[in-house]
Amino acid sequence: MAKIRVGIVSPNSDIRAGKRMLIDSQPDMHVVFEAAGADQLLSAVQNLTLDALLIDHRLSKTSGEQLVATVNELFFDLQELAPRMVVTAPYFTPDLDISAIRSGASDLVAEESGPELLLSTIREVSGGVQESFYLALQDQFVGSGVVEKPNSTFNYAYEQLSDLHKQVLKRFVSGLTDSEIAALLNLSQPEVGRIFVQIKVSCRFATRAQLALALFESGRFSGEA
Repeated sequence: MAKIRVGIVSPNSDIRAGKRMLIDSQPDMHVVFEAAGADQLLSAVQNLTLDALLIDHRLSKTSGEQLVATVNELFFDLQELAPRMVVTAPYFTPDLDISAIRSGASDLVAEESGPELLLSTIREVSGGVQESFYLALQDQFVGSGVVEKPNSTFNYAYEQLSDLHKQVLKRFVSGLTDSEIAALLNLSQPEVGRIFVQIKVSCRFATRAQLALALFESGRFSGEA
């Protein structure tokens, strides 16, 4: 069985060593890359094969979320999706969680939550498609105080989407799952998954949660969910 390939970015060598020991102790994963900061990662990331990349929130020249966004942009320029990235931080806050979503991180893991959550998150994000349910995310956005605001870049990208892509998004915002969207639009479930990938690449979003945040802030389909 192929092991999950993990990268670690943290300015603290002790934190990197601790995470490496934890990950390498698992039979199904191993660390294949380490970096102390943004420059080391950016110079290497396009030549790496990673299933999950852990990026510490506490970097010296930038935040972990800003580095996630930068890595995503590098891959968007190639019309590809970056490795799935997880922001790690000493503790959880709603603002940090929204910041991680906005950057295109697949998840945020607080060290105070313990090692088992980190390991399960690595397995989850490396496993492929993560279905994010819009209505649950909407509740999270409202609870975190996210407000609607215009975004001309997203609005332009949205208008370039095909009618089918817009129909998929409309159903997504209404709270339907991939299988329900597929049945309603006479598509297969894999086709719906591929459409979501096309939408994300076209709009330069790495995750469905990031897409959902943009849809929420844009006010599109407001009142239809």
